[in-house]
Amino acid sequence: MTPTSDKRKYFSMAFVVLFSIGLFGSLKTTFGLFGVDSDTSHSAMLWYGIHDHGMNFIKEWIFTSDNWLFSLFPIHFLLFTIFGPKPFVVILTGWLIFIASVLLSGIIAKNLNAPKSARIIPIVLIFSGLYAHERGYLSYATSHNITNLFGLLSFYCLLKWIKVQKNYLLTLIVLLTVAGGLSDPWIIGAYTLPFSVASLFLFYSSRNMTERRAYCFLFSAMIFSLITIKTRIFGTLSFLPSFHFSIGSWNLVTSNAVNLMKDLGRLLNFLPGTHSNTFIPSLFSVVVFLFLMIRITDLIAKRCLPQDHLRIVFYCVIAFSIGGMLLAVLVSDNPVQNYSGRYFINVLYLAVIGVTVVLELNWDTTSKVLKLASILAGVMFISAGIISNYHLWKVPGIIVKDNNVLGFIDFLSKNKLNYGYGPFWGSSANAITWLSESKIRIRPVSFEKITGRMVRGSRAESSKLWYLSDDAVNQKSCFVFVKSDGEECPDINVCINGLVRQFGAPERVLPYDDGFILVWPHPLVKNESMSGF
Repeated sequence: MTPTSDKRKYFSMAFVVLFSIGLFGSLKTTFGLFGVDSDTSHSAMLWYGIHDHGMNFIKEWIFTSDNWLFSLFPIHFLLFTIFGPKPFVVILTGWLIFIASVLLSGIIAKNLNAPKSARIIPIVLIFSGLYAHERGYLSYATSHNITNLFGLLSFYCLLKWIKVQKNYLLTLIVLLTVAGGLSDPWIIGAYTLPFSVASLFLFYSSRNMTERRAYCFLFSAMIFSLITIKTRIFGTLSFLPSFHFSIGSWNLVTSNAVNLMKDLGRLLNFLPGTHSNTFIPSLFSVVVFLFLMIRITDLIAKRCLPQDHLRIVFYCVIAFSIGGMLLAVLVSDNPVQNYSGRYFINVLYLAVIGVTVVLELNWDTTSKVLKLASILAGVMFISAGIISNYHLWKVPGIIVKDNNVLGFIDFLSKNKLNYGYGPFWGSSANAITWLSESKIRIRPVSFEKITGRMVRGSRAESSKLWYLSDDAVNQKSCFVFVKSDGEECPDINVCINGLVRQFGAPERVLPYDDGFILVWPHPLVKNESMSGF
C-alpha cells in the first residue's frame, strides 16, 4: 500500500467518524431546540383541512408569503400518507432537510473537481452552532431551510448544465426555482437573481455564437422563472399572497447594519465558548469572515480565466447570493431582529463552499498565512459549534418537545372546554387542535388594537372554512384565551374589556399561564362586527 493510499484511507476514516458525531449532535440539537408549536403545525392543519373539505380548502387557506406549498408540503404530505401527521415526522423532516443540504454542499464541491472539499465542507456545516440552528432555523421544521435546499439543488444543476448543456438540467433549474419561488420569495434574492447575473457574465465572456446562444437561453429561462413567480403562474395561483420589497428609512438602515453584524457574527461563529456580550464576539467572527472572503477574492482575481465558464458561474453565484442577500436585509424596511439569521442561511452554506473550494483549487499558490488562517477558522467554527450545542447532546433520549401543549390540553379537558379562540402564538391554537386530534379546537383570531374586539378569519395559517363549518356544529359553549404574546393583546385588559363589550360578561374566568380564559355558555357566532369576512 502506497503512502498516498494510506492518507486517503485515514482521511476517509476521519470523515466517517467526524460526520457520524455530527449526525448525532445535529439530531440531538434539532430535537432539543424544536418541538410542537403553531408553525410546526402548519402542514398538519392544511393536511386535515384538505381531508375535511377537499382540495378547495387550499384556496380558502390564508397563506403567509412563505407558504411552502410546492416545496415543503409535498414532502410532508407524502410522509403523512405513510406515517400519519405525527409531530415526530415533522421535526425529523426538518433535520433531514438540513442533512440533505449539508451533503449536497459537498456534492457541489465534487462537481467542481475539489474532492477534498467534498468531504471537508459537510464536516464543517454539520457542526454549525447553536445560533445557526436556534435563530437561523437550519434544521427547523418549517423554515427557509427547504428553500435553501431547492436553491442548492438548482445551483448543482446549473453547474452540471455548464458542463454538458442538456435541456433536462435547464428544465430542472426552472422547475426548482419556480417551485421554490412560489413557495418562498426568499429564493429570488438568494439564488434566482444571482443565476440571472451569472448568465449575463457568461454571455459576455463567450467565445462564439454557439455559447452566446446557450447563455442567452439560460438568461431567458431565469427571466421566465422570475415572471412566473411574480405573476403566480400568470394568475393561476392568485390565492397566494404577493410579496413586495420596500426600502427602509436611513435610521432603520443604520440600525439594521448593527443588528445584521450581530446576527451574521453569531451565525458564522468562530469564537468557542459562551459570551455575555454578543457584540464583540460577533465583530470578531465578521472580521474573520471578511478576511477570508477578501483573500479568497484576491485568489480568484489572479487565477480565474475568462474562458473558465464553470468557475465564472460558481464565483458569480456565490458573490451575488451572499452580497445580494446581505444588502437586501440591510436596506429592507423589515427591522433586523434576533431571529434574522434565518434570512441569510445561504451565506453560511455558500461561504463555506466558496472558501473551501477556492482554497483547494489554488492550494499550491496560496500563501502560508491564508492556509493557516483558513485551517484555524475551520477548527474554531467546529469547536464553537460543539461547545454551544453540547448541553443539548447530553439530554437523554430523542423526544418531541410538546412545549406545554399537552398540559394546556389537559387543563381544558378538566374544565370541559373543547372549543374556543385565541392568539395564534399565545394560545398555541393550531398546535392544540393538532395534538388533541381536533377533540379540542382553538381557532386563531386577532384583536383590534384600540377596542380589543375579536376578529375571526383574518389570521394567516387559518381558514375561513374552519369558522363556517365550526359554526354549523352549534357549539353549546365557547371560550376565548386572552394572552399577550408579542403579536396580540399587548395590554390584556384592553382585550378583556373589548370581549365583554362584544359578547357580554363571561360565565367563568380561568387564569392560565399569564393569561385568562373567558368562558361563555353559548357560541360566539353570527356577529357581523367580529366576523372578519
